[in-house]
Amino acid sequence: MPTSIDVPFLITHRGGAGHGPENTLAAIRIAKEKSAQWIEFDVQLTQDGYPVLFHDAMLDRTTTGSGRLSDHTLAELKELDAGKYFSEAFAGEQIPTLEEAIKLCAELELGMNIEFKHSEERGQALVAETLKLVAKNWPDHLTPPLYSSYEFSTLAHLRKMDDHVFIGFLVADWEAQYLAMAKALNCYSVHLPISQITDHGVKFIQSAGYKVLTFTINDVDLADKLLKLGVDSIFSDISDLL
Repeated sequence: MPTSIDVPFLITHRGGAGHGPENTLAAIRIAKEKSAQWIEFDVQLTQDGYPVLFHDAMLDRTTTGSGRLSDHTLAELKELDAGKYFSEAFAGEQIPTLEEAIKLCAELELGMNIEFKHSEERGQALVAETLKLVAKNWPDHLTPPLYSSYEFSTLAHLRKMDDHVFIGFLVADWEAQYLAMAKALNCYSVHLPISQITDHGVKFIQSAGYKVLTFTINDVDLADKLLKLGVDSIFSDISDLL
C-alpha cells in the first residue's frame, strides 16, 4: 500500500466543468483530451443508495429535473438530461454512477479526488459504498484516490473503515482547531478556498505535514502566483489552463 501519492499541480474540477457539463462522463473524456492528469468530482447517494456524480443538493441547476437528488431513485435520475444546461451539443448526457466514473478514469488512467457531498445524514453509507466500488473497479497499478469532504464525521468514518486511504480536509474558513482535526484524521492534505490562501498560512499548514490545495482557479496569472507561493495543487475547471 503506498504511503504517499503524487498529486499534480493542477486537478481538473468537477470532472471538467470548463469543458462540458460538470460531473459527467463527457466532461471527463474531454478533460483527458485537454491534458488532465487528475479529476475531482462530487459524489452523493440516490434515494435507493447508489453513489452518483453530482454537486448540488438540488437537481434544478444542471438537469431537467427538480427537487432534491436524494429524493430520487437511480432509475429516475437516469431519465434526466444533465448536459443540455451547458450546451445543446451535450443534450442527452446522463448523471453518471460512481462506478461508471471510476471505470472511465481507470481506462483513461486519470487520478481521482472523490469529494463526498451533502453527507451529514448518510455519510457512513456513502463512504461504505464508495470504498466498495473503488476496491472492485480501481486497478492496483494506478495511484490510489484522494478522498475529501467538509464533513469531519464523514472523514472520521472513512478513516475508521480504512487506515490507508488518503484524506483531504475541506475547510471554508481556516480556524486554529482545524489543524488538530486534520491530525486526528491523519490527513494527506488541507483544501482551502482561494480567499483563505496567505503566504504565512500555506507555510504554517505545510510545516505541520500537510499538502495545501486551493480552489477554484481559472486564471493563468493567479495560478502562476500560487505556484510561486508554494501551493501544492490547484483545482481548475480548465484542464489545459497551464
